[in-house]
Amino acid sequence: AFKFRNGVIVAVDSRATAGGFIGMFNFEYF
Repeated sequence: AFKFRNGVIVAVDSRATAGGFIGMFNFEYF
């Protein structure tokens, strides 16, 4: 549901936008 572009996490799903923002702080789980 997430794609890395130029080192930036981009949320593919519209519902994953908030999750992607939180994922920036917890990118270790990815």
